[in-house]
Amino acid sequence: MSEFLLRFPRRSLYFVCVCCFCLMFLACRKPAPAASSARDEVCPLEGVCVRAQAGPSHDEVCRLPDISVQYNTGDFASCLLVSQRRLTMQENGTDVPIDVGPAHSLVLLRDKRPLPKLSGDLLKDYLKENSISLVPLTDGSVASYPAGYPYVYKAAEELKKMLVKRPVNFSSGLRSKIPDLTTVDVEHAFYAKVRYIDFPAGSGILFLTQYTQEPDFVLINNDDLALVFQGLTKDGRFYIDAHFNLHHASLPKDSEAATEKPGTAYLKKAEKQLNDLSDDSFEPSIARLVGVIQSLASEKAGTSGKP
Repeated sequence: MSEFLLRFPRRSLYFVCVCCFCLMFLACRKPAPAASSARDEVCPLEGVCVRAQAGPSHDEVCRLPDISVQYNTGDFASCLLVSQRRLTMQENGTDVPIDVGPAHSLVLLRDKRPLPKLSGDLLKDYLKENSISLVPLTDGSVASYPAGYPYVYKAAEELKKMLVKRPVNFSSGLRSKIPDLTTVDVEHAFYAKVRYIDFPAGSGILFLTQYTQEPDFVLINNDDLALVFQGLTKDGRFYIDAHFNLHHASLPKDSEAATEKPGTAYLKKAEKQLNDLSDDSFEPSIARLVGVIQSLASEKAGTSGKP
């Protein structure tokens, strides 16, 4: 009994010391960072999203409200419909009409690349690299369409004339000659794979290019290469604005990896090299991307896709 009474205080003291040490450790430890909200890698923006069905690569129809397109699941993981609000020249308040246009629908095709750490408008701009817009060429909410949306109006009028005359010669390093809703404060550095496309929903012109403000310093690379389609629906009521990111194994990853000397002579040489490459050697295949455009159907525009 006396031995127990002697040991008890020592055990109690030991227990108290251990408890104090644990409390000190918990108090000094930095709290774990709060868990950030998970971002959907396939449907990263708010809107109507349709995921591709699982399984081997196959063609899939993306049916969204008022619009549908067909794509290959080996190229894209989903399609997403995002509404673009109206922005008139007067509402914009600057001389540079970026995003000036009537309210319209934007179809984003989500490719298989990991999403960069972007959010908001920056993420939307990134996702626009694979997109199709149907921009109405009439708008009853404004007194004058040409005054409210001067750049869209001008591009549509130029495109109408081009689709009638169908010129085939375009020069590198000069101010953009092909109408394009994206060339508000940039221009086309070059033109390759240029061709006119007619399909049930409409007609337009397709081409490879890179956007730049300084064509004399452009180096062709996979990060910046774009396949662009500018067209009109059959009834002339909508402007079709489509852009796709694609790459080729023979091209450098980005401009920093390119070793050529920039300039007009380089661009003309590069144009020929790009034209000599087969459509199916690009990834995604140009032929498959043309198929996406040709599949476009819209209830609003009264159009049907390819049979």
